[in-house]
Amino acid sequence: MSITSTTRTTYAAEMAHVTKSYGNVVVLEDLSYSFPSNEIVLVEGESGSGKSTLLRLLQGIEVPDYGNISLLGHPIPPSRSKHYGHLLRQVGIVFQDPLLDNNLTVTENATAIARINGRWNEDKVDDLDLLSFIFHAFEIERFADQPVHQLSGGQKLRVALARALMSHPRWLLLDEPTHMVDPAGKVGIYKQLKGLLDETNLGGVIVSHDLEARVVANKIVTIESGRIV
Repeated sequence: MSITSTTRTTYAAEMAHVTKSYGNVVVLEDLSYSFPSNEIVLVEGESGSGKSTLLRLLQGIEVPDYGNISLLGHPIPPSRSKHYGHLLRQVGIVFQDPLLDNNLTVTENATAIARINGRWNEDKVDDLDLLSFIFHAFEIERFADQPVHQLSGGQKLRVALARALMSHPRWLLLDEPTHMVDPAGKVGIYKQLKGLLDETNLGGVIVSHDLEARVVANKIVTIESGRIV
């Protein structure tokens, strides 16, 4: 099952000599790293080490004090231009909060971004097959018509992951995706995610404290003193 192709760029994102401070606190300092298109990079580090800041920089939510960042082969501009919005729509993002609409069903939530981007047609066999494939992998197909407020935290996370994958992304950015899930639930979610990623050859960045996340990673890096080591 093909979600999308990520083979057009060797590196999905590159950070060159990036420094980011908040007031007098330097969070990232002269950080340089290239993220491969088809590998999952797990970023670890202590709380406050700059892991989430790194993701916000890649999303364009934060702007570096110094240095350059590119995403999918294009420089990230200092402000959100129309072009960058189009670029960001090619990235599947999962925040710490799943940010689901409690008034919508699981299917409506999972297809919301794809629908906005013109990538979902409920009458199209390929779209339905992809939804079925992802729902089956995350074991949420039986909840398809239920409103999300009836789901557990782990089930909501699976819906958020399904929504990111249904958007046909070229790359993924996952910020502490299982921080509200119990240890047993984390193991199951990461195993399911690994199965999907192995099937689709999709790469990305996961920021997490969880040792369970290592099962998904092709590479594990640590942020120390504002730099990746």
